[in-house]
Amino acid sequence: MHRTTSFVLALPLVVSLAACSGTNPNADNPQTDGTGQAFQPTVPEGTPVFVNRSGQWLPGTVVRQTGPTNVLIHYEGMPADWDEDVIFDRVRSRPVAAPPGADFKAGELVLVNVQNRIVLAEVAAAVDAGNFRVHYAGYGPEAVQNLPAAQLSRPFAGATAHPNGAAVIADLGGPQPFPAKVLAAVAADRWLVRLDNAGPQYDQVVDAAHLRSAEAPPAVTPPPVVTAPPAATGAPDAGKPPGKTPPAKPPVADKTPPAPAAPAPLKAGDAVLVLIRSVYYPAKIVGPGAATGAFKVRVEGGAADEEATAGHVLRMEDPLKGVKYKVGQTVFVEWHGVYAPGKVVKDAGSANYVVRPDGKGSEADEVIPAKRLRPR
Repeated sequence: MHRTTSFVLALPLVVSLAACSGTNPNADNPQTDGTGQAFQPTVPEGTPVFVNRSGQWLPGTVVRQTGPTNVLIHYEGMPADWDEDVIFDRVRSRPVAAPPGADFKAGELVLVNVQNRIVLAEVAAAVDAGNFRVHYAGYGPEAVQNLPAAQLSRPFAGATAHPNGAAVIADLGGPQPFPAKVLAAVAADRWLVRLDNAGPQYDQVVDAAHLRSAEAPPAVTPPPVVTAPPAATGAPDAGKPPGKTPPAKPPVADKTPPAPAAPAPLKAGDAVLVLIRSVYYPAKIVGPGAATGAFKVRVEGGAADEEATAGHVLRMEDPLKGVKYKVGQTVFVEWHGVYAPGKVVKDAGSANYVVRPDGKGSEADEVIPAKRLRPR
């Protein structure tokens, strides 16, 4: 996107890293005062922080401390080339919520928040205090990962209009709705669904406004039974031609819309988007990967092939032509050659749309021209 995403900071008084580190930001830098004295890092790597960038406080983490009053920062959700060396005056500490009670049990189904998506997984085992090994549902046995408890949550257990396994119709903003099945309730009014005849990489969270119970197809009315006219007898009407039998009515056509075709499996030569560090890069499949279900891909501008799991590869859809994007439709937004997931929240007119990045609030909405959007 062409502007920096803004975040609302609704926290109590924050403390600068300068105070946390015990270093005076205004002190002379011992690396440049001629003494040759080396500084001792006081800010741990991985410390969550807020960074002031053009007046906006953006979340990030400390990669390493580069000097007595400087740290190298990685901005959350951005590629590594956005990493920036900043002074303590631009940095504030960022409190991180404590993880939920780490009481997940082996075999329990959980919702995993990973790379701006909610996916279903099964707890395989507890690795250590606060960390669990999970297997992503619907994928092969190699699709396992060790994750902290903070990324795991239990499905919503309250009353819900669509129980697990229920057949539903999901309106995903395309030309027609898709039949699907509920995998789990995320909240009282949101459900994780799997599209019929589609793999787990297409699982999506759908809200109540875009999900309804699957309707049984209307019954086809059978044609009326036609009987032959009675034979002529010696009655007074004998000799008159028999009355004409009205033609049978044609059967009522089944108006149930056809189910959408299942996405074709990815193959060599297909244009795809590959998820790398929370953003998607355009690439092309060059062949199957070494692992089961993986692909060997060549990222645009790259000189070597890379291995990508099926869950990190999505088909690159063509831009819409002659059809408008709908409010609520999920999209990819092109930004300097990479793509970020988002959702259309408003038609801004003149082939422009207000788009909200996944996982962000209304403060991050941005007007995007249609030429920078692709359906997701």
